Amino acid sequence: MSGAGGGKRPTGGDSPPGPPEKKLKKEEKTTTTLIEPIRIGGVSSTEEMDMKVIQFKNKKLCERLEQRQALEDELREKIEKLEKRQATDDTTLIALLEENIHELLQRVESKDTAAPVQTPATPPVPDIPVPAAAPLSGPEPSAPLPASIEGEDGLPQPPPSAEAVYEEQQQPVQEKEQMQEQKQQQQLPDSVEKSADEPVQDGIPAPPPTLSESAKSFLATLDNSSEEELTLQLQDRMQFSKGAVACMVCIFDRLHTTIDELCTRVQSAVCEDDSQREIIATNRTLLEEHNRLQDLAYSLQGKHHKIKKCLLSSMSAYLNDF
Repeated sequence: MSGAGGGKRPTGGDSPPGPPEKKLKKEEKTTTTLIEPIRIGGVSSTEEMDMKVIQFKNKKLCERLEQRQALEDELREKIEKLEKRQATDDTTLIALLEENIHELLQRVESKDTAAPVQTPATPPVPDIPVPAAAPLSGPEPSAPLPASIEGEDGLPQPPPSAEAVYEEQQQPVQEKEQMQEQKQQQQLPDSVEKSADEPVQDGIPAPPPTLSESAKSFLATLDNSSEEELTLQLQDRMQFSKGAVACMVCIFDRLHTTIDELCTRVQSAVCEDDSQREIIATNRTLLEEHNRLQDLAYSLQGKHHKIKKCLLSSMSAYLNDF
């Protein structure tokens, strides 16, 4: 017994420090690799042992597959959330762009409608009421024609206005009516928002721009509509955006033409100024040369008179000698 006890003590605590550390490391490795201990019962042959090992491997593979599926589900949810955010951001940006285009079109149309109000003094009396009442109701292309005819004297506005008129005539009447209804609906909330923002800007910095009722309604319809309805709505939006872009292109063409003509006028004026400056410079040089020649002529005349006097004096002295 004492020999057995003496043999067991060195294995427990009196053993050298090297081997127990290796054993602890091996135990830690086994605990990390083996999450759940598996008990294998009595095995009669190697085939049963192989079957049990294969079952254990299959369990581990199933656990890994479940973990992978969970990760895939999480990633899919994140992707869906990001796609939804992107869609909402796109819709908000589109709505803001359309609002900006509406405001620009309203400004341009207000200028175009204000122009024929000033012109009806020259044309005959029966033609005045037709363009004055037309821009409010709907047919806009008939109004800017007299402004373009009279604007040829002062500013280069007629060609782009005619192009805009032809493009507006090609648009169907239904689209124009829809445009006017949308503008009338937007004028009220825009005025209310401007009146509400003005007193706040006196002492406090202006708040960020809020969406209008049309944009909010558009987003609500997008949330509650199907794919077919979305396609139809997007087609309508595309038609409207095409018309708006055509109007804006005509306006920018008009501005470019006016800028080009103004540049040509300025360049012509500068050229005229340069030519006048050259003429003035040549005149100055000619005057300087003329003055110099006059001085030379005066000096030559003085010398000529002196020579004459000398000759006359010499001749008179010679004659007196004889």
